[in-house]
Amino acid sequence: MQSKLSNKKLPLPHSLKFEAIGTRWRIETTQEVGVESATQVFETIRAFDMKWSRFRTNSLVTMRSKVAGSISLDADEEAMLLLYRRLYNISNGAMTPLIGRTLADLGYDASYSLQPQKSVHNAVAWDTTLELRLSSLEFIQPALLDIGAAGKGLLVDRIS
Repeated sequence: MQSKLSNKKLPLPHSLKFEAIGTRWRIETTQEVGVESATQVFETIRAFDMKWSRFRTNSLVTMRSKVAGSISLDADEEAMLLLYRRLYNISNGAMTPLIGRTLADLGYDASYSLQPQKSVHNAVAWDTTLELRLSSLEFIQPALLDIGAAGKGLLVDRIS
């Protein structure tokens, strides 16, 4: 007979906690995380957050919501955006990273107000807003991206 305790997941003895790209994170491990490793993890998170978080007023993504321009991409970021482009195409625009302003208008904004605006903007069209080039994402017009689950997955890959 199996013990009921064996089915429960016990917390691991070492963990790191932080907030990034609009959510709370917790990394648990059986091994102690040294200062150097923790510093590398947090620096990776900070750099990612400064580029992709729509919850930071000073991130590149937030800047591009105000002024057109470009964001340089590494190979993994380019792959993430190619995935989003494919999903956008096969869903006829229903699946889009260009949903950031809509989410903010609905109350999922930088301050987590949870207070919807009186007017909610629809997501803008990819072809009139973004151009994905080799190693860069060009914003033809300002737009607020939300890189969602694919972005969170990319961050997990970078810190693991």
